[in-house]
Amino acid sequence: MRSRNPPQPEAKQRGLWEVATGFEPNAIASMASDHKWLRVPKTPKKHGRIRGRVTPEELATLYHEEGLSLEDIAQKFGVTRQAVFHLLKEYAIPARGKSKARILALSKGKFKDRSTARLHESLFSQWSQRMAYLLGYIFTDGSLSRAGSRAGNSSRVQIASIDREHLEKLAAILGEDVKVKSGKQSKKGFSGSRDHYIHWIEFTRPEMIQDLRRLGLTERKSLTMQFPEVPDEFLPDFIRGCWDGDGSIFIGSSGQLVATFVTGSLLFILAMKKHLVNRGFGRLTIHTRQPDGIRTKNPSYSMKISGTHAVKFCKFLYDGVPANLFLIRKCLVYEYWRQQADSVKAGPGPELGRQMDQSAFVSDLPLGRAAKM
Repeated sequence: MRSRNPPQPEAKQRGLWEVATGFEPNAIASMASDHKWLRVPKTPKKHGRIRGRVTPEELATLYHEEGLSLEDIAQKFGVTRQAVFHLLKEYAIPARGKSKARILALSKGKFKDRSTARLHESLFSQWSQRMAYLLGYIFTDGSLSRAGSRAGNSSRVQIASIDREHLEKLAAILGEDVKVKSGKQSKKGFSGSRDHYIHWIEFTRPEMIQDLRRLGLTERKSLTMQFPEVPDEFLPDFIRGCWDGDGSIFIGSSGQLVATFVTGSLLFILAMKKHLVNRGFGRLTIHTRQPDGIRTKNPSYSMKISGTHAVKFCKFLYDGVPANLFLIRKCLVYEYWRQQADSVKAGPGPELGRQMDQSAFVSDLPLGRAAKM
């Protein structure tokens, strides 16, 4: 067995790796740590010239038509990636954007653990029904945070819910092939812990997050978010998104339709109240709930719309709206109330509150219980 004693410094003249040949890997590692003069030779960098070996037309074909990356082209010609990049600039060949390059790499299986979603990156740059609704939902039930410890300055927007079907609708608004992820979550209460499944969608595209920040979305927004400047024609969509996130619609014990909204931001609910009062939904009062120090550590603010004002408000939210732009569970409460109200008008019968048997319409909407999911 060959001696494990490290080679002497004069061995450098005969070539370090010839001396090290034959030693066990652990012995080589030990020698490398004990003797700074012993180092593993670096792999020689690729050198070569690509200029003159490929025409502008050929390079454009490789890059745009065949979809080869800079690294792919560099390997093909035995040069560095930077050499190909500089030649693209010299030939005035437009480079692919980060989003398109990422999608192309994903389609070729270069990042098997990454999403292949094709997002509508300009979604939040211009107001529309879909944009306003999703913005309201993100403001109330979404979150903006750092994308991870290795992500530098990048951020992530996440939308979570126990309603997977509704998240699939939101995913379709965001783009194509947006995946809805699921996981088990433990919820603690006074009666103990209870497990349930939570679903979420998320995205990290800088362009979309920049637009959301411009509209007022911030990290840790629950207590500080402010009502954005929403065009009048899209205000119903934005408020519907907010109500689907942090609002409730239910039928009270007296048979009245009731709509409530709760938030941790006083500035937000004050601005929303002003919009709703201006549209004739009654003289609304904001109620403050002080923290109990156990389940809540910060105050919350709520307001309630009831009776004929709530009926008018639900028409404001739901009439003429596509089915993918509201949470069905909450809209069903309004539809059920309207059907029962129409049946009472059609003929005599017991009072509305006693007549309602919501289980015949939808099993998970018992009388007096809010459709807050």
